Amino acid sequence: DKTLAEQMTRTNTIYEIRYDFDLGGSLFNIPEGCTLKFIGGSVKNGTIVCSNTTIDGCVSCISNLIIQGVVVNNIKLSWVGVFGNNSENKTNFNSLVNYSSIIFEVDSDITFSDGDVVLKNNVTIIGNGHIISFTCNDASNALIILSDRCRLDNVKISSQSENYAKPILLADTEFNKVHTFWLSKIVISGKYNAEGIYNSIGLRISASNYKDNSQNYITGCFIRDLRIEFVKIGVEISCVNQNYSTADFAWLNEIHTSSMYI
Repeated sequence: DKTLAEQMTRTNTIYEIRYDFDLGGSLFNIPEGCTLKFIGGSVKNGTIVCSNTTIDGCVSCISNLIIQGVVVNNIKLSWVGVFGNNSENKTNFNSLVNYSSIIFEVDSDITFSDGDVVLKNNVTIIGNGHIISFTCNDASNALIILSDRCRLDNVKISSQSENYAKPILLADTEFNKVHTFWLSKIVISGKYNAEGIYNSIGLRISASNYKDNSQNYITGCFIRDLRIEFVKIGVEISCVNQNYSTADFAWLNEIHTSSMYI
């Protein structure tokens, strides 16, 4: 029963991971140029430092694992346990701050049964045209909360609830300290309620502060090819000033909504 570190000692080698390895909070430096090929096994609970490493994963092969260094390929969300209608989708998605130097790819349609899913600092998600659906009737703040320097590309976000009345996407300087974010090729879709009325807000961008001027600017809001449909308010941009806050949008391009109120 050798540890992962004891077995992975050679450079430029393909290592097949067939068993579950718990790092117990330790840090492991992967030799240069190796491939981690997961065949039913997993690595969890620790830190791996990659050096031009290729990761060839499988469903839920990575959990509670901090990945540092250089990974040469993108990581599929199913590898970190975000796929289909998995009951742990929200918990696993909200842990993605641990992988801030890596680009993640959505490799299946995803359903969340709860809102307040957080796209954390520096995390990049490539949607590959897949659908992210929410079935919840409410959320404390929004369905998806954007964080500073996050990126979301080529995905459809769909609220399946008839009674959801809060933002589907939220970028807020006071709540989540957003200064810059990127959205590209995004479709945001709401739904009629029983009375045939749209309730939700597609995208809320809020620069509000009563405290610290230096931490509540939106300095770059990069939105390209955004379509919003079946919502009461398409894009809502607000700035509560008190002489402390401002919003400066670098550019907004190709925005298409069924209804838009600013």
